[in-house]
Amino acid sequence: MTRTPTNTTLKVQRSGVEILPELRALVLPARPEVIALREIPAGKAFEISFTDVVAVQETDRLVNVNATSETYRIVGVAHYTTPHASHTEVIAEQRLGNA
Repeated sequence: MTRTPTNTTLKVQRSGVEILPELRALVLPARPEVIALREIPAGKAFEISFTDVVAVQETDRLVNVNATSETYRIVGVAHYTTPHASHTEVIAEQRLGNA
């Protein structure tokens, strides 16, 4: 499976309320080992990277600001900080429509 990254702008919703608007993110189809661990169908599992530490948590919803019917439910979060850079990576299940 080819993992082609897509630059996307996402907003974060928690319990239906927007908490973070317009975050730039890199969206990739999930690696096979991530799919197996999370038990998400291959075509719906994505790894999403933010170039800073972002205050997201599992069950938050990411919404594509350019296509609001494209949403992702966060199922895993990791924050990485080094002396030179920080970023957040999430594992998410894609939902189409307003699911």
